[in-house]
Amino acid sequence: MSKAKAFLQERVIYEYLEYRTKQEKLYLIQIFKRGKRVLSRKMFKVNMIKPIETTFPDINEMLIEGSNMIRSVEVKFLTSLFDYHKSKNYKKQYKKFREENGCIIVLKHDLLPKGLINEFDLDIYEIDIEDFRAFVIENFNRLLQKQLQNRENSFQRIWVTSQVKNFYYEYKTYPVKPAKKSGIWCPTNNLTSFDLAKDDKIIFIKFGGEYQIKQRINNHWKNHNLIYPKWKLQGLFIGRITRPIMSREEYCSMFDIDLNEPLWNDEYKHGKPKWDRVFCFEKEREIILQMGNNGISIADAYSELEDIIYPILFDVYTQQNTRELTASQYYSLLEYVSSQVSNELDSSRMLKDRIMTLMNTMRENSSDISEHSIDLENELMGIEKKYLQ
Repeated sequence: MSKAKAFLQERVIYEYLEYRTKQEKLYLIQIFKRGKRVLSRKMFKVNMIKPIETTFPDINEMLIEGSNMIRSVEVKFLTSLFDYHKSKNYKKQYKKFREENGCIIVLKHDLLPKGLINEFDLDIYEIDIEDFRAFVIENFNRLLQKQLQNRENSFQRIWVTSQVKNFYYEYKTYPVKPAKKSGIWCPTNNLTSFDLAKDDKIIFIKFGGEYQIKQRINNHWKNHNLIYPKWKLQGLFIGRITRPIMSREEYCSMFDIDLNEPLWNDEYKHGKPKWDRVFCFEKEREIILQMGNNGISIADAYSELEDIIYPILFDVYTQQNTRELTASQYYSLLEYVSSQVSNELDSSRMLKDRIMTLMNTMRENSSDISEHSIDLENELMGIEKKYLQ
């Protein structure tokens, strides 16, 4: 089973479920019913599943023949791999999953995750392994070709990750450029070369707010189920992948670089290589946000961007993972950021107009304008530039 899991991507199980449902030939074996082990082998026909996504839960709606209950489903290779009941980052989604009588579909049942049945009398279904084997054999060449293509020439995906000092900070005495200028980055551990492909978009988000804010963000969510009010979004750097993930050895060989030469600031600082994978990107656009109290309030944005902020941006920042956005989520994020910049610009222009009117009145009434007033005028003249970097 471990070898099968290593070879197969979860996408193959999704394809199997969709294909057999369209044929009206998808049958599942119930192995747990309301938290109790089912010893007799009984098949259940699936009449409908939609849609299949990569976020938890994988399937929003499933209908089994003879039942009128539409339920959500999480798909796993093995039962033991289900861990959302223990994850703080998926607390809200897991609660909804329980309320909607969500169930699990597995390729093979092995062990129950610790504590799952104690809190949730759920149903678990197993795929008919013989039918799954038949499907893989029938479609082997196509599935293998997809896997070997490594996602090249496929649809564009959109990724989001967090900026750290290696990305944006330029040390005057360091010979190494920040990543935003060098165009190379080390992927987070949760990314594989099957994920990141040429021409994918990647968004590096700069977060901030106050010193040691990550712990405060985690604690505030844990204690209040709310976004920490001082957490800020300070900038977006949108890039396009030009070379997918490769080993450091391959990258250095490709560009004739010594293997021990520092690629990022922290490697130069510590005098030795630290990161063993590389991908290349080029800049498409950058939005620097300096409005209000040093950025956009993520707590204020939560009502409009709930599914993006938690768990996606929450996980990206607090766990330093890379996550995928749907096209809809990507455009919603850009639209919200643009609206905030626009609102700030409008307010700035109104303030500027009011003060300039006041200063014109001062000029008319007195030829002796203080040096302070002239400095103020110069400052106001640059107020829009501040938001259009």
